[in-house]
Amino acid sequence: MVIDFTEICKKDKVLTIHLNRDERVKKSYCSECGQLAVRERRVRKLIQDMFLAGWKVFLDCELFNVYCSKCGYRREKLDFVDKCSRITIRYESFIFQIVSMATVKSTAEQFELSWETVKEIDKKYLVKKLLPVKYGNLQKISIDEIANHKGHDYLTVVMDLETGRVIWVGQGRKEEDIDKFFATLTKKQRNNIKAVSIDMWPAFINSVLKNCPNADIVFDKFHIIKKFGEVIVKLRSAEYQKAESKEDKVMLKGTKWLLLRNKANLEPDAKKQLKQLLKINQNLAAAYILKEDLSRLWDYKQRASAKKYLDHWIEVAGSSGIRGVKAFTKMLRKHEDGILNHCQHNIDNGKIEGTNNKIKTLKRNAYGFHDVEYFKLKILWTCRGK
Repeated sequence: MVIDFTEICKKDKVLTIHLNRDERVKKSYCSECGQLAVRERRVRKLIQDMFLAGWKVFLDCELFNVYCSKCGYRREKLDFVDKCSRITIRYESFIFQIVSMATVKSTAEQFELSWETVKEIDKKYLVKKLLPVKYGNLQKISIDEIANHKGHDYLTVVMDLETGRVIWVGQGRKEEDIDKFFATLTKKQRNNIKAVSIDMWPAFINSVLKNCPNADIVFDKFHIIKKFGEVIVKLRSAEYQKAESKEDKVMLKGTKWLLLRNKANLEPDAKKQLKQLLKINQNLAAAYILKEDLSRLWDYKQRASAKKYLDHWIEVAGSSGIRGVKAFTKMLRKHEDGILNHCQHNIDNGKIEGTNNKIKTLKRNAYGFHDVEYFKLKILWTCRGK
């Protein structure tokens, strides 16, 4: 290309550089396959380049429509712009860097581009940088789900626990959905996985058992404590309904968060309120003590000691007579091996839960994602780990 002339619009601060073909260059190439092609006719294409001292810069380029023996009629390939794009490669690369630190909306407003243009640039570069995903030497992984939209619309997230890197995101949380992740692994990679941290969702369990013959399932501590928290929530509601005095109802109202949060994380006033609540209600006091005692199970590193402690906890819990506890202890017995496997593999879903909070922030800042494939790429990019 050679410069023919420049055009300046001071009112709009636009600089247009008119470029013609360098007549010394006699060859043109297909934009589809890149091979040598026959020139047909001259055309012009307006391409936006990077801002220059606050001025918009456009390149008005002369190029050829060509005939390719492989692809048919195409437009010739230019080195400084991607096929079908009207923005230079260097400007697209710059926009991608900005979007990585901001949002699509703010970037589009800053550079006076359409939201869709910025999003497609970001998506294109994410595909180039992330796909295909290289898993490396997977040994311990975590699987969890996150809500995509309201209703039963979920994404399944898989993390390499050695690096803290999200390695796969898929739609749905059914067994066949999780199978799609394992289908991306070789047989050697599947056999090499030693442990998988999951909650007690049957689809996760079945898929791991089917696809990872050498892996131990480790049921997530926080999910189990959360499940017992559901027992406490129902108990608190029942106690509120049967409370006779107005003072007791006032004391019980709005205390769910007190009963569920870790006591160590409560402010002094909240600890005082909790103490008063447990003092007036024996059933809640018993359930709260059971919750605190259950969390100590994961302090045991020897399987025999952990098993003994679990047996004792189930015995005490079963004798409490608290509604919902019996069903919970049955659930613990059913999943006992996976619970005790924490002694061999000190892993849980703590890292992936933290990542899920990142994903929620990502979605909130973008006001949701209507393009699911783009959302999955943004998750992989944002949660690259160490």
